[in-house]
Parts: sequence; C-alpha cells; structure tokens
Amino acid sequence: MWSSMPAPWQACFEEAWEAYCSGSIPIGAAIADRHGTVISRGRNRMHEAEAPPDQICGTRLAHAEINALLQIRTADSGELKDLIIYTTTEPCVLCFGAIAMSGIRTVRYAECDLNRSGNAFIRDRNLDVRQAEHRLGEIQRVPRTDYVLRTMDAARAERFLDREGGDYPQAVELGRRWHASGRLAEAARRRVPIAAVVDEIAAELDRMQRAFFTGKGERGMDELRIVKATDGDVERLARMNQELIEDEQHENPMNVEQLAERMRGFLNTTYSAWLFTAGGDVKGTRWSTMRASRCICGTSSSAGIAGVKAGDARRSTCCSGSSGRT
Repeated sequence: MWSSMPAPWQACFEEAWEAYCSGSIPIGAAIADRHGTVISRGRNRMHEAEAPPDQICGTRLAHAEINALLQIRTADSGELKDLIIYTTTEPCVLCFGAIAMSGIRTVRYAECDLNRSGNAFIRDRNLDVRQAEHRLGEIQRVPRTDYVLRTMDAARAERFLDREGGDYPQAVELGRRWHASGRLAEAARRRVPIAAVVDEIAAELDRMQRAFFTGKGERGMDELRIVKATDGDVERLARMNQELIEDEQHENPMNVEQLAERMRGFLNTTYSAWLFTAGGDVKGTRWSTMRASRCICGTSSSAGIAGVKAGDARRSTCCSGSSGRT
C-alpha cells in the first residue's frame, strides 16, 4: 500500500503520524507543484508547545493545512494556481477559508469529515475539491478513532464516532480494537515508521472485509468490495444512471454529461455514493445522505438520484443493502 502512494500522500500521512505520536490530532497536509514535488508540509500542532519557524502551535488554529500554507512564500496568482494541497482529512471552514485566500485552487483529501467539513463554504467559490480513493480515508480513520477514544470522555467519544462511523465502519471498528489493545500507542512509543503502520492497517482492513463476506456463507462473496465513490467515479455513475433511465423508460431528459455534472454536485454536498465491485467490475451502487447522526438511505441504484428525492427515502441507521446490475 505505502509504496504505491504518491509522494504528496506519503508526506501527508507522515505528518499525521508525527502529530499522533506528539499528542496532537492526527492530521497532516502537504502542498505539491503540478509535477507532484512536495514543496511544503505541515501537521496539526494544537496540543504542542513548540513548532518550527513559519508554523504555529499550542492554539486551536494550529491546523495541518494552516501550517503547510504558512510556508508558501509567493503571492503570484499564476504560481499558486498550479499548486495542489493534499490533506488526510477534509478541511474545515477555517482551512478552506485559508486555502481560498491563499490563491491555491486545487484540494485533495483522504478522509471525509461530517463534523467539521467546510464544503458548504466553498460551493460558490472557484475551488477544485475532490476526495481521494476510499482506502486512504479508511486508513486515516483508524488513528483518528484511536485519538478520539483516547482524548474524549466516553459519552462524547461515542457521539462523535456514531456520527462518523457510517462512512468507514470497518476502520472505526479497527480503531476501537487497536485502541483497546494499545497497539497504535505502542507503535507511537516505538516510533514505528508510518509506512509500516499504513501497510499494517491496509492489510488488516483487507482481512476484515474478507472475513465479513466469507462469513455470509454465500459463494463468491469474498470477492465483493464496497468502496466509497469519489469524483473520479462520476462518469461511470452517470453512464450507469443513463442505462437505468433507458431500461425503465424514465422521462429524465439528461444526457451523460448532464447527469455527471449533477452527480458531481451531489458528491460535493452531504451525499455519498458507494460502489459494489467484484472482479474489477461494478455490480451495483448505493446513494445516501447524512443528516445529524443518522442517514437517509436513497433508492438502491443510481436511478435514485435521477428520480427520487431524499425526502422520499426510508430512514435507517446505516446504508446497508445494494442493487444495480449483476
């Protein structure tokens, strides 16, 4: 897993791990040029008393993205537009505001954050914001879960994890296990390299997913994977949606490009899309939208976005179930 991660993502997770090891919130950020060369990096330093030059610490403003941005020494809008900021967790309003004011126009994040997302702030601003592949978000959620359990009282921690558990249930479960066993804390004490930690988390998540599906007793289910769709999946979702519209002779007049734009808009709000894949093929999709600590499950296929409003959907505590083409 680690060796396949681009350099900016490796820098982000290195910073997040260093934050975890230092007692701060495990979030890291990096800024790279259009060639992928990292030119700045920073991490959360809220609970620390010292910071390198051009970074801040010991304040609730000492976020990873802020510390990465503070090291950029140019006001040239042309240069800034070529930069990309990467972060392990979806930026909050503070960080999105700083990014917008900095002149950087491209944002990539691993883990979505339903509690502090600044996406509403940037909807009408000219920022290109996309989530990375689902696995990176899962990996980030494991130390975040451990951190929440370690630093919050039990009731508050459970409320927090209840809100956030829907997108990464297995990662939250793994974070709970490793918190109970002290596994991450011990790795931090021994300063285990983040590359080894990431690979171990990825391997354990794979084992958990295989165990979950093989335990269902249905032949072939061990090949099924459920991944959260990102902006890169929009075209595929749109094509599937159009096929379903045609099959059901729906009156929706949108073409693939229009459907893709609409779905991209959904993904940039409170909606999430899930892909059910096996053997490299998408077998079905699932759309849901989060409200407070519960989710509103939409129809079981991409046609739900075309013809069903969230208010028509049934209420559930999780987005279980799938459908689509098999």
